[in-house]
Amino acid sequence: MSQRRNLTEAFSTSSPDEPALRVDADAGVIHGVKVLGRFSRNSHGAPGAANGTEYTVDAMRKAVPLYEGADVMIDHPDRDPAGKRSSRDVFGKLRNVRLEGEELRADLHYLKTDAMAPKVVEDVTRRLGVFGLSHNVASGRERIDRTAGRLIVESIDLVRSVDLVRKPATNRNLWESDMTPETKPLLKTTLRELLESQGKRWSKNRKLWADCLLEMDGMDGPVAAPVEVEANVEPDDALWSGFQAAILACLDKYEAGECDSATCLAKIKDLLKTHEKLDSDADPEAPETESDDDTETETDKTESVKPDAEKAELARFRREKQVRDLCESLEFQPTKPVFAALVALETDRDRKALIEESKAVATKPGVRPPRSGRSLTESQKPDPKADAAAVADRLARLRSR
Repeated sequence: MSQRRNLTEAFSTSSPDEPALRVDADAGVIHGVKVLGRFSRNSHGAPGAANGTEYTVDAMRKAVPLYEGADVMIDHPDRDPAGKRSSRDVFGKLRNVRLEGEELRADLHYLKTDAMAPKVVEDVTRRLGVFGLSHNVASGRERIDRTAGRLIVESIDLVRSVDLVRKPATNRNLWESDMTPETKPLLKTTLRELLESQGKRWSKNRKLWADCLLEMDGMDGPVAAPVEVEANVEPDDALWSGFQAAILACLDKYEAGECDSATCLAKIKDLLKTHEKLDSDADPEAPETESDDDTETETDKTESVKPDAEKAELARFRREKQVRDLCESLEFQPTKPVFAALVALETDRDRKALIEESKAVATKPGVRPPRSGRSLTESQKPDPKADAAAVADRLARLRSR
């Protein structure tokens, strides 16, 4: 199950409210098309982002090399944003990408022989606002600004393409469509509703894990946290969105001082453990029923955890999530030793270097790449000790740079 967020934003290539863009018909270039603006009304299904999305200026600046030379395709892919595109869909390329104020702009070098070229040029020349550019990218680092109610995109890790789309007119100067062509209706739900509605497709033991979570003390708030999912999304993806909303609700309570770090961490662990059982390939064992004495013992253990240790474990949880997001944005499935090494590294730059080196090793003749799987941390290597030694060596070389 992918945790990478696919982002699409549509911007008009022209507008009656703006000066006409300069077109060099002989060279086949439209100068200064808008590729990305700072604010968007699209929430991209992120819980707590009712007021849309904000791209930081730093994120746009660092993404300039990713957009440079990006293909401009006609329309979005039918289903999978990462799916292969036909050569017949190619319209041109972006060049001279630059940050102007709080916008990314570029020169669109189009194929003059394409059947769409005259229409796009006429649209730009007459400032009709019929066509727009919509980027097809994957986010990197992101967060939710609860005060502003926005998804804050702090980095863009992957630009698949920039797509030429038909964009309906809008009376806003941002020139954004409320829904990009592939956007589906969103359904408001909660983790509780998802667990109750999906119970019919689970085995008896999976159903027991879901029921245990719903009956746990203090879980009423997290499992009732609102979440929006696409109407036709896969059940597993909808369920993960519900668990994410519940985890964020736990962190919000901790941040607001409504619970201590030990309680917050215990709830997050229960949520993740339950999701692991529901999402596992093999049927899980039934959950154990603890006696009152056992419960008291576990409570005593939890209360005895030192505050520094609690904060360290929360920090480790956030760090592991950051590494998982980075790996998925780069479409990389690490083995267990590689994942541990990535978590140990301090910067994304070093992590990306290790990922690229691991990919290179995996593609060498005679080296079997890890099998694709659901868990980012499962080891697929036949010799874990040798794998761990190789990772340790690469980690040492990266730290010595």
